[in-house]
Amino acid sequence: MDNNYPLDRSGEIDPDIQQLEETLGALRYQPQAAADSDLSSSRRSRSFYPLLAIAAAIALVAIALGLWFAFKQHQVTTPLDVRQNAQPAPKQIQKELPQPKREPEQSGS
Repeated sequence: MDNNYPLDRSGEIDPDIQQLEETLGALRYQPQAAADSDLSSSRRSRSFYPLLAIAAAIALVAIALGLWFAFKQHQVTTPLDVRQNAQPAPKQIQKELPQPKREPEQSGS
């Protein structure tokens, strides 16, 4: 077979192949202009959600770290060497206040 028309369009044209090319030519890819507003708006809205998700994730991580550091500072413990050398706090001595002396009541006769 010396006919290479389907490969490089050289040689004799086969009528069946020519008819097939014409039939399939109607289905050929035809690029459309990017001015279609419905397509461009849907692309914009789809590209917005991943950015929103990333921003929300960063915000959650920042809040979690802030809370973790805040709680970590409240749990301050004394160093081990300070606890070993620590002496118990002196006990407070409570003095009893003297009761006022009452004079015996005199019976009025």
